[in-house]
Amino acid sequence: MLIRKIGWSEYTGSLWRPPISIKNILDTENVIYYIQPLNSEKTFLISESSNKQNKFKQYKFIIVNSNKSQIDILKSINILIKSNLDLMRLIVDFEACNEEYKRHFKLNKILK
Repeated sequence: MLIRKIGWSEYTGSLWRPPISIKNILDTENVIYYIQPLNSEKTFLISESSNKQNKFKQYKFIIVNSNKSQIDILKSINILIKSNLDLMRLIVDFEACNEEYKRHFKLNKILK
């Protein structure tokens, strides 16, 4: 619920304007959330991968260039998310949220 509140949406390829295709994504990997912040050249994705050998699902924070019509997962920045705290740190560090929360995060950094 928190990531939806700060601007993230469930991933549906048909919602992107212009449409963006993702290549070199593994069969076991599924993009579940994305955000394309205003005035940013970056698009952020969260992917979920399941491994038959491992009972737990793994999540990745993916950073791609949103100016391209085709995203290559192998050429993008992939960061393994180990916990919800890791995810929030990545969102704050990369300002992967809507404009209102960017302002809050910047104020918090100044006040520390």
